[in-house]
Amino acid sequence: MMILILFVCLVALSCVNAATKKNPHGHTGVLEPYDGKPIPTKVTKDQSKKLDKNEPVLFTEQSGKSGRGVVIQDINATQAICLDKIMDLKMYPKMVPHVKKVDIYEKKKTFTGATKTGAEFQVGLLGMRFGYYLMLNHEPRHNTFTWTLDYRYNSDFDDNVGHWQVMPHPSKKGWTRLLYSCKIKLFPWIPNFIVNFLTSKALTESTSWVKREAEKEQAKQGTKASLPKIDLPNWMKVKGGAVAVKEKESLAQPFVPHMRLQMGKF
Repeated sequence: MMILILFVCLVALSCVNAATKKNPHGHTGVLEPYDGKPIPTKVTKDQSKKLDKNEPVLFTEQSGKSGRGVVIQDINATQAICLDKIMDLKMYPKMVPHVKKVDIYEKKKTFTGATKTGAEFQVGLLGMRFGYYLMLNHEPRHNTFTWTLDYRYNSDFDDNVGHWQVMPHPSKKGWTRLLYSCKIKLFPWIPNFIVNFLTSKALTESTSWVKREAEKEQAKQGTKASLPKIDLPNWMKVKGGAVAVKEKESLAQPFVPHMRLQMGKF
């Protein structure tokens, strides 16, 4: 009964705080945003061993309704492929866990060459549905993709900022070392288990989907097309002198689709 009451209360509160373009957000940012510059990374020997086993390295901290997390993941794919997957927002509903819908409503380039994208996200999480508006920034000079809330519109997160970073692997040629970092602040009515999930399992899911999709794409691009095997009809197979090529014809000469049939036993 208590679970049902809690669920009804959450639904009612979510309706009050529903994401909408009709109203601006309650503030213009309370969490320090990422600036798009690379975050220095250094892993220990133990963490390096974990990465070599294709396991992510995770750091999290939580304080009340706020949390921060950092994930490092090694991926057997190029930086370009990894970044393409991360920036392919329209495909998020098919690639990213819990994302139900992404609607891109704005896209523009800055004088520095960066690309800014405004997008509305609909996410289903532990029986609840969240809507929020992000302003995402791709900085090609640093291979980073960062975001803040789009504070012109009201979101179901109190605040949400984050950072993607793709780097060449320090020792594996063609591999990528991916860094994902985010900070969130939820409204008081959001239960703590949502905060716990967003700063734990949701973090590892955030890099595991990139690893899965990027390595799949890398394998696809790395597969070389081969000529199909041609099964010659029986009458073209040499048996007892059934078919012979012109005399003095050199194998080094280009193939000409012409041959002289020589009568023999069939």
